[in-house]
Amino acid sequence: MAVFERLTEATRDRWDEFVLAHPRGTWWHTSHWLDYQAAYTGGENASAFLMRGDEIVAISPMIVAGGRAEMGGMPLPLALWADGTATPPDRLIGGLRSGRFMGALGAEGDERSAMWRTRVLDLDVSAEKLWRDVRKSYHALVHHGERCYRIEVGATEQLGIDFERVHRDAGGHRAGRTYELNRAWLGRFGFVACAYARDAAQEPVGAILVFVYGKNWAYYASGPSLLPNVQHALQWAVITTLLARGDVRQYELGWQGEATTEKGRNIEFFKRGWGGRDV
Repeated sequence: MAVFERLTEATRDRWDEFVLAHPRGTWWHTSHWLDYQAAYTGGENASAFLMRGDEIVAISPMIVAGGRAEMGGMPLPLALWADGTATPPDRLIGGLRSGRFMGALGAEGDERSAMWRTRVLDLDVSAEKLWRDVRKSYHALVHHGERCYRIEVGATEQLGIDFERVHRDAGGHRAGRTYELNRAWLGRFGFVACAYARDAAQEPVGAILVFVYGKNWAYYASGPSLLPNVQHALQWAVITTLLARGDVRQYELGWQGEATTEKGRNIEFFKRGWGGRDV
């Protein structure tokens, strides 16, 4: 008989090992990202294993906030099964809802699955090939940003602090714990690209946070700016940094076709401008 067991501090290593080994596992399945989502939403991490004895049958990432099972307004990641498959989480939500912990929360599942299209750059090509695929109007904007700003890429504590500063000044409204987690991941799971004004103050005016996780994947996480057209030079700096590493094969820029606001549609348009493909 298979039973649900909640993800706990004692089992998080086993959870992350399962995600890393799974062919469909992503950063968004990891316990680290689930910690972030719980802090971001103010909800509860109700993620669970489906176990048969000591054997993992499946895992289902899940945050419960406001009486719903979701991920900060995004669909839930796919449930991962031990046979290497991945399915929409609906298949497990019913069982979790009737379980002892989800039943107590009275949560409803998000009917959408995490099977959205996402823009991905393949990095097993030259920088010249990637540059040719960049939207032509971006070329001048990249060069403009490189002239106007000092761009620094790395995983230092100061870069983490400067990312938070830009994000907050740009109107970001997140719990302080989310920034603490971002800084803790630097070096181990990612890095920051930050643009600084070329003046006496050298103030940060834009930044990008990137996650690098297992399986040769990198993920564009966030890109706040205080001035227009800063992000183009930053994004190109990220791409060339990933190329220079040599251990990253794909760079995920984020979903396509899901935006419901003008701002969201503009972000999707920006991401398409870097070439790549939707998967």
